[in-house]
Amino acid sequence: MIHARSLSRLMGRLSVRFTVLTGGMLVVLALVLALFNTLGSRWALWREMEASVVALSRFSAILVDDDLQNIRLNKISGLLQQFSTLDDITEARLLDKYRRVVADAAGRFVPFSAVSKDDLFDEAVRSRTIAM
Repeated sequence: MIHARSLSRLMGRLSVRFTVLTGGMLVVLALVLALFNTLGSRWALWREMEASVVALSRFSAILVDDDLQNIRLNKISGLLQQFSTLDDITEARLLDKYRRVVADAAGRFVPFSAVSKDDLFDEAVRSRTIAM
């Protein structure tokens, strides 16, 4: 009888430990899956925004190409002002390959007088994705 009772108690403890261990593993698995889902969503959003910037940059380069060749800065500034009114755009600036500001949407810079410190410009130059 004593042997059966201690065996029963041992089995009870083991089943509780197994249940707690299994539950803990399920919680950890759920946390890991949630983390992967969150990171995957952020990565996809970042890629989508990057593609949008590339497309917008190419489109704007096509629009200002003729005006830039003929140095029509008023028209370029007007186009940049129109771009800056879009929902996803916070600032619109046209830089030359030496990082000088050719035109900007706010009209804060005299053409070719200021050098821009722009992380997006640096990334575009490094990736050669937006180079025209």
